[in-house]
Amino acid sequence: MAIVSLSGVAVPGSAFLSVALLLIGVVVMIGTWWGRSRLWIVMGLILSLLVAADYLFIGQRPDGVVNATMVPLTVEEIPSEWSVWFSEADLDLTRVEFSDDVDQTVEVLVRGGSGRVVLPSDVDVILLTSINGGVVMFEEYGDVTYFDGWESYHDLGSEGGDGPGGGTLTIDVTVEFGGFEVVRE
Repeated sequence: MAIVSLSGVAVPGSAFLSVALLLIGVVVMIGTWWGRSRLWIVMGLILSLLVAADYLFIGQRPDGVVNATMVPLTVEEIPSEWSVWFSEADLDLTRVEFSDDVDQTVEVLVRGGSGRVVLPSDVDVILLTSINGGVVMFEEYGDVTYFDGWESYHDLGSEGGDGPGGGTLTIDVTVEFGGFEVVRE
């Protein structure tokens, strides 16, 4: 991994800690059958604390609103970035009045959690999905469309109940080990 880092590829510091923790785990497993592994257990505990601290304090955090259930009343209140990290959250857009000239985009990141967007009946929606170990579900008027898998990308467009017009909402969602649901009221 050090050679990869020296070649110019960005390798986060937490990757080095994680690999060291993995190797110590292997040594502890071997040590249960041959020899003593008490010192390795202590080193593993210390590395576990360092990995946890890296995640909580140094790790990469998303921009925008995180883990918040929101009910915006206007288009201006809709966040441009919305993230769900190891939690559940809803973005209820049913009270937003989308006019014909509105073209709004929301970037969504779901990591280890479950997010849901509730749409009003008349807004046109474009759903762009990037899925890495998760599920995206789009439900409208009794029809359900599922996307899932590893490194899968899907696009879906849907006009509202009034046909074309009534504003456009683009939802660009990335799901990593989680679930995301888009429901039309």
